[in-house]
Amino acid sequence: MIYFFHLLILVSLLILERNDRPRRKLYRTIIPLLYILIVGLRGTNVGVDSFTYYEHYYTYGKWGCDFIEPGFDWLNRILYAQGYEANSLFITMAAITVLFFYLALNRLDKEYSISAFCVYLLTFAFLVNGMRQGVACAVFLYAYKFIQEKKPIPYILLIAFAGLFHASALILLPLYFVLRYALPSLWYIVLYILSFAGLFIDLSVYIPEIGFGVRDYSGYVENMKFAQASWTGFIVSTLLNIGILYLMFSNQMFKKLPVLSNLVFAAFLFKNLGFSMPIMSRITIYFSWFVFLLYPILLQKNQRYLFRSRELTFGFLITINGAIWINAIFSPANKLLPYTFFWE
Repeated sequence: MIYFFHLLILVSLLILERNDRPRRKLYRTIIPLLYILIVGLRGTNVGVDSFTYYEHYYTYGKWGCDFIEPGFDWLNRILYAQGYEANSLFITMAAITVLFFYLALNRLDKEYSISAFCVYLLTFAFLVNGMRQGVACAVFLYAYKFIQEKKPIPYILLIAFAGLFHASALILLPLYFVLRYALPSLWYIVLYILSFAGLFIDLSVYIPEIGFGVRDYSGYVENMKFAQASWTGFIVSTLLNIGILYLMFSNQMFKKLPVLSNLVFAAFLFKNLGFSMPIMSRITIYFSWFVFLLYPILLQKNQRYLFRSRELTFGFLITINGAIWINAIFSPANKLLPYTFFWE
């Protein structure tokens, strides 16, 4: 199966990257190129929306589409005008997304291996089921460093660029002003506990109609109960989140790395609130990948670990993430099987 073949190659390249310093840049280039190919060369049967985008490419390629973000529409029209087939749109979108993965990860040193392993493996299901928002999420993954560095102009420009592909990215603009500040630990605990109310209380009545320019997301609000998360998956991911929160508090991550820690906490918070609210899951995904940048920091030497052991802590994280990855592959909801290339 191609997914396990990709896993094997990824692990092999990461081992080489870690142990062959003179060729480190080469391996860090090959890894994202491989990911572009597996995401971009997929057939239209891989992913829930792939065939819809395939039809969209030919339907609106000539004259454009007035109810989708302009960046995606321009790209669609440019590729169509050049006489390329629809698969060119898939691989171009994959290339843009992975470029920002590369930029975000390439500034890491010893932390690279674990973060790259997670990013280039665990994001696949979303990239084929949320192609436009995948670009926006990848841009945000890179752009957050400008919050840390207190550089508002690059941050604003990058988020504006992300908004050209998924207008919901514009809600990320105000975060520049709040993420640098850490709250007292008790506040985080109380907020996290209160967020579980989303499992039992219908919060949809408090969500207004949401629109960004030409995009209208009110349909997500009107169909709050349409796509509830499974309880099994929620319980497993919650165990993982609680374990990570424990590590964050034990190692004072909110004080040491407030921006990154607040982003990770936001993912946990919105995941609970969005248990039965598809619109909230769209917001959650913007924050979900930042935990991949936090993992190697939590596993550094001289940290406090789960179970008083670095190895057991690593085993805990890899086991649950592995189970989530396998479930994503085999879940009919993601339509990842069978994997085919576009020419098949």
